[in-house]
Amino acid sequence: MILKTRYCLWLMLLGTTNALMGQSNGYLYKRDISGITNEWHRVALPNEVFGKVNPQLSDIRILGVTQSNDTIEAPYILRVNAETVTVTDANMGIVNASYNSSGYYFTLDNKQNQQVNQIKLSFNEDNFDWLATLEGSHNQQEWFTVCANQRIVSIANSHTSYTYSNLNFPETNYRYLRILVKSTSKPTLQSATASLRSTSTGVRSRYELTQLPIENNKSAKESVVYVTLKQPVPVSILKVNVDSDFDYYRPITIERITDSIKTEQGWRYSYSMLESGTLTSFESNEFHFSSTTAQKLRITVQNADNTPLNIGAIEAYGYTHELIARFTEKASYFLAYGNSHAYKPNYDISLFADRIPESLAEVSLGNEQSIASTSTAKEPTLPISKVWLWVVMAAIAIIIGGLTISMLKKEKRE
Repeated sequence: MILKTRYCLWLMLLGTTNALMGQSNGYLYKRDISGITNEWHRVALPNEVFGKVNPQLSDIRILGVTQSNDTIEAPYILRVNAETVTVTDANMGIVNASYNSSGYYFTLDNKQNQQVNQIKLSFNEDNFDWLATLEGSHNQQEWFTVCANQRIVSIANSHTSYTYSNLNFPETNYRYLRILVKSTSKPTLQSATASLRSTSTGVRSRYELTQLPIENNKSAKESVVYVTLKQPVPVSILKVNVDSDFDYYRPITIERITDSIKTEQGWRYSYSMLESGTLTSFESNEFHFSSTTAQKLRITVQNADNTPLNIGAIEAYGYTHELIARFTEKASYFLAYGNSHAYKPNYDISLFADRIPESLAEVSLGNEQSIASTSTAKEPTLPISKVWLWVVMAAIAIIIGGLTISMLKKEKRE
């Protein structure tokens, strides 16, 4: 009975010790942080980090070692420097419609002289290909050209439904805006929504990549392009350049490879969808999607019965990622990452993001090091220093020893 009890107690001690030691070995990589001079700083994440962290980026920590050899954790907010778009609609109505040899005119009244830079047109008709010109006036007597001969298109059939009928132009606030649609038949304008589109500047990075030759599959009536990035990076934008002197409209899908298995027939890949849309001569063919860490991409263009397109260079972009960190104590700080068991940190500063200073100095990161090979006394790998680890272990040993002695005395009395 005594031996069994002692065996169970020592198993508890061993399990507790292993758990603590397991935590200290959780993070695989580190980079020293230098240049800390204020309470708040920016820590830019290098591209090399993304292939060594989980997709949610939850296994990133900023740790520091104080002079008393205690390990502390600096809180941060992850910021993705993406572009943000805001659209403010203007209160305008169609007040006049007319016709002459040039085409059909529709006049909008901007009663509040609001700033606008785009108008979305909606027509009753389908299958049109027209040119539109926009003019502005303050008195409906003198008219000034705002934009000229912009193409608006609608395609509708059993296979396709596509409309591009936006007018884009420099910011203006004319009291009256007049749209000239150059058409041989009368268009029925349902609505014209004017608005001000504002885009905040993001910070993009263009990634190095290798693009394989296009595979044109005649039986499947599709063209496939495989792209390999230099390393796993967070991709948000893919631009497909097409060299063509004719109009085109093709469904397109963009996927990333998520897994691969080697079989007797060769490698078999699993894919995950990033974006689907339309490759068309009417737009820029720049596709935006949620930031996703990827290295290998597959782009598929459905040709139907058309001649395959001459697809040129593929461009891949991502927005820079940085940590907005608060350093409240003096310590030797380092960035720790690469822990498959780490959870997303929960810091108070996420509730007070509006109080963080706008202008922050960026700190410097050192070269990547393997934590397993840097087991120095002053740089523990987790927020529990080795001193406290041994204190906890000693306390557990004393408790277990006391319980053992108590049980021995009890056995003797019985």
